Amino acid sequence: MVNPIWIIAVTLFSIFLMPILGIINKKITKYFAFVPLIFNLYVSILIMLKQQLMPSVTTTGKFWPPIAINLVADHFTALFLLLINLMAIL
Repeated sequence: MVNPIWIIAVTLFSIFLMPILGIINKKITKYFAFVPLIFNLYVSILIMLKQQLMPSVTTTGKFWPPIAINLVADHFTALFLLLINLMAIL
């Protein structure tokens, strides 16, 4: 099953990598901005396709609430992730 934590991790990694790439070459950052969007689109499609009847719950840091944040992924959230990422790419 696809872990929805990758959506947050890849997006944050790309945000922190953009200024470093901007120092090297300014034109790379324009094209690199689409990499996390395409990856998030891919993950949301995989969540929609591989999701079964029960939603998946991912705990961050192996802690339970109220200490950690739970990420819940079901068909509804995957559909909205798909729509948001499609709109961001367009």
